[in-house]
Formats: sequence, C-alpha cells, structure tokens
Amino acid sequence: MIPDSIGRYLRRRSVDGPWKLEGATDRLFAGAVVIPALAEGDHLFATLESLAGATPPPQPWLIIVVVNHRRQTDPHRQQVNRDDLDRLRHSGGSFHGLPLAWVDAATDGRELPDKDGVGLARKIGFDLALPCLDYRGATPLLASLDADTLVR
Repeated sequence: MIPDSIGRYLRRRSVDGPWKLEGATDRLFAGAVVIPALAEGDHLFATLESLAGATPPPQPWLIIVVVNHRRQTDPHRQQVNRDDLDRLRHSGGSFHGLPLAWVDAATDGRELPDKDGVGLARKIGFDLALPCLDYRGATPLLASLDADTLVR
C-alpha cells in the first residue's frame, strides 16, 4: 500500500511520459538503486557485477537501470543503448541474484526530450521505483549510482 503522501506526489509531480518499468516488478523492496545509462556498454555490466558481489542488504533492493538518450544522440551511442537493453531484457529480471529492472528511454518515441538529460533519467527511475517499495516497515530508501561506479 502506497502512503497518501507518495500517492499525491505521483499524481501531481511524477514525470509524464511513455516510460515504464520492465523486469523484476513482481514484489516489494526495501529500497532501490537507480542507474541512468547512456551508451555505457560493459561499464554498466561491471557496475552490476560489483553490486552483485557486494554485501547484500538485509532486505532485497531493486536495481533500476534507465537506458536513455535524446533524439539527436549519435547513431553509435544509440546502438550501444539498444545492445544494453537487449542484455538487460535477456537477464529476465535478475542479475547474479540481484532483482533487476530497467526503463527504455532510448527507443523511438521513448527518448528523452532534447532539453533534458541525466537529471530526467534519474527522476524517471525514482518515480517508477516508488510503487515498488515496501512501506509497511522501515522507511524505504532510494539511491543513485553512475553507470560506471564500482562498489565494494
């Protein structure tokens, strides 16, 4: 059950667009890590590997990757994003035991507006994470990483 304050936020201030969460969305989580990714390729998957190898939190957290670019992004970066989305979809919603979800903000009709960038990509991820959080116990947390950040 989403608290009233979160519901009000989602109705009034959440980002409006064609974006949706894919992957591990079938349960509730103690928190979420949002990772915007623009043509990251192997860097993104090294970050996911490092998260999978880190000490797990006591309650499961959802990892959300927001694969994004603007319409005018060069074709090479667009191709890397398509490849990243294919790899994420192939994961089936789990990466070495981590619950994994992703947002396609890169294919035709889903790209970021020309004036926006990583800030909007993070907001999309955070907004889409809110309904996936477990509000029954401790207050859930949201965090963000860059796609090339390795953790211990």
